[in-house]
Amino acid sequence: MAYGNQDQGDRRSRSDRVFTLLERLSPRLASHGAEAMEAELRTRADHLIKAKHGAAQSRGVGFKAESWYALRDKDLQAAAREQLGIERGPIGVQPSASEGTVLGHIDAALGRHAIVDRGVNVIAVREIPGAELVLGQVLGAGIGR
Repeated sequence: MAYGNQDQGDRRSRSDRVFTLLERLSPRLASHGAEAMEAELRTRADHLIKAKHGAAQSRGVGFKAESWYALRDKDLQAAAREQLGIERGPIGVQPSASEGTVLGHIDAALGRHAIVDRGVNVIAVREIPGAELVLGQVLGAGIGR
Protein backbone atom coordinates (compact mmCIF):
# COMPACT_ATOMS: atom_id res chain seq x y z
CA MET A 1 0.00 0.00 0.00
CA ALA A 2 1.36 3.41 -0.90
CA TYR A 3 1.50 5.98 1.87
CA GLY A 4 1.15 8.95 -0.44
CA ASN A 5 1.13 9.85 -4.05
CA GLN A 6 3.39 12.66 -5.16
CA ASP A 7 1.17 13.67 -8.07
CA GLN A 8 -1.43 14.77 -5.51
CA GLY A 9 0.62 17.94 -5.13
CA ASP A 10 -1.35 20.57 -3.30
CA ARG A 11 -4.02 18.44 -1.67
CA ARG A 12 -4.11 16.33 1.47
CA SER A 13 -2.52 12.92 1.21
CA ARG A 14 -2.18 9.89 3.42
CA SER A 15 1.47 10.90 3.94
CA ASP A 16 0.28 14.02 5.72
CA ARG A 17 -1.46 11.84 8.30
CA VAL A 18 1.84 10.03 8.90
CA PHE A 19 3.65 13.36 9.42
CA THR A 20 1.15 14.35 12.08
CA LEU A 21 1.50 11.02 13.88
CA LEU A 22 5.30 11.12 13.79
CA GLU A 23 5.21 14.66 15.14
CA ARG A 24 3.22 13.46 18.16
CA LEU A 25 5.06 10.21 18.79
CA SER A 26 8.62 9.35 19.62
CA PRO A 27 11.14 10.17 16.88
CA ARG A 28 12.43 6.58 17.21
CA LEU A 29 9.32 5.35 15.39
CA ALA A 30 10.39 7.05 12.17
CA SER A 31 13.50 4.87 11.98
CA HIS A 32 11.45 1.64 12.10
CA GLY A 33 9.64 2.26 8.80
CA ALA A 34 10.53 0.68 5.48
CA GLU A 35 13.04 2.45 3.24
CA ALA A 36 10.45 2.95 0.50
CA MET A 37 8.06 4.63 2.91
CA GLU A 38 10.80 6.86 4.30
CA ALA A 39 11.86 7.94 0.80
CA GLU A 40 8.25 8.70 -0.12
CA LEU A 41 7.75 10.69 3.07
CA ARG A 42 10.94 12.69 2.42
CA THR A 43 9.73 13.49 -1.11
CA ARG A 44 6.32 14.57 0.23
CA ALA A 45 7.98 16.66 2.97
CA ASP A 46 10.19 18.40 0.40
CA HIS A 47 7.12 19.24 -1.69
CA LEU A 48 5.17 20.60 1.30
CA ILE A 49 8.09 22.80 2.36
CA LYS A 50 8.74 24.02 -1.20
CA ALA A 51 5.04 24.85 -1.67
CA LYS A 52 5.09 26.70 1.69
CA HIS A 53 2.44 24.45 3.23
CA GLY A 54 4.74 23.46 6.06
CA ALA A 55 8.04 24.14 7.75
CA ALA A 56 10.88 21.77 8.54
CA GLN A 57 11.10 20.80 12.20
CA SER A 58 13.41 18.53 14.14
CA ARG A 59 10.94 15.62 13.78
CA GLY A 60 9.49 16.20 10.33
CA VAL A 61 7.16 18.78 8.85
CA GLY A 62 4.92 21.10 10.82
CA PHE A 63 1.84 22.29 8.95
CA LYS A 64 0.66 25.86 8.83
CA ALA A 65 -2.97 26.07 9.97
CA GLU A 66 -4.21 27.80 6.81
CA SER A 67 -2.37 25.27 4.64
CA TRP A 68 -3.88 22.32 6.52
CA TYR A 69 -7.40 23.52 5.70
CA ALA A 70 -6.52 24.46 2.11
CA LEU A 71 -5.03 20.99 1.49
CA ARG A 72 -8.08 19.34 3.10
CA ASP A 73 -10.45 21.32 0.89
CA LYS A 74 -8.49 20.51 -2.28
CA ASP A 75 -8.44 16.83 -1.33
CA LEU A 76 -12.23 16.77 -0.83
CA GLN A 77 -12.80 18.56 -4.16
CA ALA A 78 -10.47 16.20 -6.01
CA ALA A 79 -12.08 13.13 -4.39
CA ALA A 80 -15.59 14.39 -5.30
CA ARG A 81 -14.47 14.99 -8.89
CA GLU A 82 -12.68 11.63 -9.24
CA GLN A 83 -15.18 9.44 -7.38
CA LEU A 84 -18.52 11.14 -8.11
CA GLY A 85 -17.83 13.29 -11.17
CA ILE A 86 -18.84 16.48 -9.32
CA GLU A 87 -17.31 19.49 -11.09
CA ARG A 88 -18.92 22.30 -9.06
CA GLY A 89 -17.08 25.04 -7.22
CA PRO A 90 -15.70 24.74 -3.71
CA ILE A 91 -17.09 22.08 -1.39
CA GLY A 92 -17.76 23.30 2.12
CA VAL A 93 -17.04 21.16 5.17
CA GLN A 94 -19.64 20.83 7.91
CA PRO A 95 -19.76 18.65 11.04
CA SER A 96 -23.37 17.66 10.25
CA ALA A 97 -26.09 18.24 7.68
CA SER A 98 -29.65 19.24 8.53
CA GLU A 99 -30.96 19.76 5.00
CA GLY A 100 -30.11 18.83 1.42
CA THR A 101 -29.85 15.77 -0.79
CA VAL A 102 -27.11 13.18 -0.44
CA LEU A 103 -25.25 12.97 -3.78
CA GLY A 104 -22.88 10.19 -2.79
CA HIS A 105 -19.94 9.16 -0.66
CA ILE A 106 -16.21 9.76 -1.09
CA ASP A 107 -13.12 8.32 0.53
CA ALA A 108 -10.57 11.07 1.17
CA ALA A 109 -7.33 11.24 3.14
CA LEU A 110 -9.31 12.23 6.25
CA GLY A 111 -11.84 9.42 5.95
CA ARG A 112 -15.25 8.76 4.42
CA HIS A 113 -17.54 11.73 3.74
CA ALA A 114 -21.08 12.13 2.44
CA ILE A 115 -21.49 14.82 -0.21
CA VAL A 116 -24.72 16.78 0.36
CA ASP A 117 -26.27 19.22 -2.14
CA ARG A 118 -27.94 22.02 -0.19
CA GLY A 119 -29.23 23.86 -3.27
CA VAL A 120 -26.94 26.90 -3.00
CA ASN A 121 -23.81 24.93 -2.17
CA VAL A 122 -22.39 21.45 -1.76
CA ILE A 123 -20.91 20.30 1.55
CA ALA A 124 -18.89 17.33 2.75
CA VAL A 125 -20.01 15.76 6.03
CA ARG A 126 -17.76 13.29 7.84
CA GLU A 127 -19.58 9.98 8.20
CA ILE A 128 -19.87 8.08 11.44
CA PRO A 129 -19.64 4.29 10.98
CA GLY A 130 -23.08 2.75 11.31
CA ALA A 131 -24.87 6.05 10.70
CA GLU A 132 -24.12 6.61 7.01
CA LEU A 133 -26.44 8.79 5.01
CA VAL A 134 -28.31 6.97 2.24
CA LEU A 135 -27.67 7.93 -1.39
CA GLY A 136 -30.49 10.19 -2.56
CA GLN A 137 -31.77 10.71 0.98
CA VAL A 138 -33.41 14.11 1.41
CA LEU A 139 -32.61 15.80 4.70
CA GLY A 140 -34.93 18.39 6.19
CA ALA A 141 -36.48 19.63 9.38
CA GLY A 142 -37.85 16.72 11.37
CA ILE A 143 -36.18 14.06 9.25
CA GLY A 144 -33.70 11.98 11.21
CA ARG A 145 -30.55 10.49 9.86
